[in-house]
Amino acid sequence: MISVIIPTFNRGSLIKETIESILNQTYKDFEIIIIDDHSTDNTFQIVNRFANLDNRVYIYKRPLNLPKGGNSCRNFGLKVSRGDYIKWLDSDDLLEPSALELQYQNILNMKSDVSVCNSINFTTDPIFRKTSRWGSLNGSISPSSFISGLFRWHTCSGLWNRQYFENLEVWEIGLTNSQEWLMHLTQIVNGCRISIVEDELCLIRVHKGSMSSSNNKSGRYYFNEVKARLFAIDILYKNRETIDKEAKRKIFHQIYIYHIFSAYKLNFFGFFQLFFYYFFSIHKITFIYFSK
Repeated sequence: MISVIIPTFNRGSLIKETIESILNQTYKDFEIIIIDDHSTDNTFQIVNRFANLDNRVYIYKRPLNLPKGGNSCRNFGLKVSRGDYIKWLDSDDLLEPSALELQYQNILNMKSDVSVCNSINFTTDPIFRKTSRWGSLNGSISPSSFISGLFRWHTCSGLWNRQYFENLEVWEIGLTNSQEWLMHLTQIVNGCRISIVEDELCLIRVHKGSMSSSNNKSGRYYFNEVKARLFAIDILYKNRETIDKEAKRKIFHQIYIYHIFSAYKLNFFGFFQLFFYYFFSIHKITFIYFSK
């Protein structure tokens, strides 16, 4: 069985389409786990109607003892799910009808830890149309290629073998964006076995409320971009013997650029707060920066 885990907050106008895109899959052995982050609109009521009609749909509210946010909901969704395979999906995105079937066959045939597919952006304003690919699967499967963006996949593009996540802390609670960047880089560095489906099976909705929208790339957004890379420094430090110099150079370049952008976008508090994170990672940063 495949568990499709969806965190959601105030997506009453969009989540119906997301759920229907899963119910319309050619592969039928799945469950849909939706974690509502205490929405203030009609999201919970819409999902609950689906749950009453189909016993594969489950709706939970994020436990109040857990921090607010999508990553907290994703981690909780993993704990309550029962599937042998895991697909993370955002509550405004869609799956092509053959997505689960093709990726399930791929992960079985290749005996991989995760099957990743291509994703494509789409908009419904003013009409439904596909625009451009999200990410790229053309580069080598390596930390350097990932950091450069030559091999990068969206959150919803992966179908994961659940056994791979045993005893792993999957999503970083302290991030509000760039969490998938950190999670995917971590798994590449850890030697995750990755197989590829070339088809464009995931549809990434571009709209004003999406985190990837240029309207939402505030100073706080770039602050989290830097935080994710500082968290990644710890991963690179632990695996420094296997990380090439180009990967190290690129990640420090990104830290510098995104830190400047956090101030350019008028997040001066975040700009200075980042130096606090540098302080606690200074020995790792120094070692990696000057290592060959």
